[in-house]
Amino acid sequence: MSRDGEVEAGDSNSVTNDRKRGSGDDSENENSEPTSKKKLKINDNDISTSLVTSKEEIERRRFEYLDHPADIQIHSWGKDFGEAAATAITAMYGYMTNLSSVDSAYEIFFEAKGRDKETLLYAMMHEALANFQAEPFFIGNKVEVISIEEDETNGFTATFKASGESFDLDKHPQEADIKAITYSNMQILEKPDESKCSAEVECSENTIEIVFITEDVFQGRIYAIGHANDSRCVSRDIGKRTTSIIINKNECGVEIRRTTNPSMIIASVKIMLSFHRDFVTKVDRGYEISCIYTHGGDTVEYPIQVATPSLASFTAIADLPHCIYEVLDPQTGLPAELVSVGSRLLHRWNCETPTPGE
Repeated sequence: MSRDGEVEAGDSNSVTNDRKRGSGDDSENENSEPTSKKKLKINDNDISTSLVTSKEEIERRRFEYLDHPADIQIHSWGKDFGEAAATAITAMYGYMTNLSSVDSAYEIFFEAKGRDKETLLYAMMHEALANFQAEPFFIGNKVEVISIEEDETNGFTATFKASGESFDLDKHPQEADIKAITYSNMQILEKPDESKCSAEVECSENTIEIVFITEDVFQGRIYAIGHANDSRCVSRDIGKRTTSIIINKNECGVEIRRTTNPSMIIASVKIMLSFHRDFVTKVDRGYEISCIYTHGGDTVEYPIQVATPSLASFTAIADLPHCIYEVLDPQTGLPAELVSVGSRLLHRWNCETPTPGE
């Protein structure tokens, strides 16, 4: 059984698994009602009673118990595989006792490995069940997957934790004893998120083309916002994962702007990617597409030759000046002959420069 078509948008995974019942007899009594159909009195404040048939409660808890003549089948779902697997383990705990009687006294961390997601799910549930069947006899009321890592050689490794406490018959009503996990009728259904997509834009001289690549087959429409009723501005290219629309630059509300610094032309249009053929939905995507056309630099050429003027050479040889260095007495102006330390002296260079032309 698959609930992928029934759950709300965003629920993309479904997990169904069997668990052997521990009553000593794997078959139902012919006169007894199937376990999943048993009616239990549910207190409005008690939202954790395990065996429930209320549709609202099933949707809230994201799991249900399916009819089977011999085994216990649990169907769980979530936004991804990790959440669906965690919910399946919670449902397993809920089949063994009333979850509302379990307090979050402590947490236990688990690690499980599998070569694929089926064996990984089996290992995760087996680890949780093993800790219930032996010390510390742990029963959980909430399970959370911390990480799931994939390795090309070793497959998958999951790390998850559970909140709960040790099982106590004086506190926890024993509803069923689960013997082991089996692969019987195990199914993992992963539905791609149709709202995930990537876009590519091609700007040409007269048109703007937008190409969308979606994860699922596209069954909706693309249109220019404000022009949904104009056939020139709508595309219904459906039935495949790649869809596109071509907008003429003079139609569909395309805005043209010119700038001078820098010099360019900008063409903009607003596009809506709708995943329904006729109605607007919450997963629709809006895009504002802009194409920028820049102006290249203009170069003007004319065949003019500019001659380099000739230069006349001129060479002159100048004589070096004749200089005399003297140390003078500043008071007399005569050359100093005898001085003492600290005396003031006058240093003078006297150079004779030849007269030009001589």
